Amino acid sequence: MDAEKQTRIQLRVHTGSARSRIEQKDDGLHLYTGKKPLQGEANSDVVRMISEYFNVPKKNVEIIRGLKSRNKLILVRGLISL
Repeated sequence: MDAEKQTRIQLRVHTGSARSRIEQKDDGLHLYTGKKPLQGEANSDVVRMISEYFNVPKKNVEIIRGLKSRNKLILVRGLISL
């Protein structure tokens, strides 16, 4: 039996923040990054932060919608179900 699963996460990204963090709010998950949305820097930081948050390798995190938007749909592979 394979316990590995995939999860899709709706995410609102705030760039240029003074402090990088991930917060759960009433309207969903918000990610704050100090990076600017230039040459994919903010998207790279989103992948890094999500991989650390869920404790999975960066290769298991993919932005599947919203590469040029603040609203993103993220696919996280390799989460272990209990």
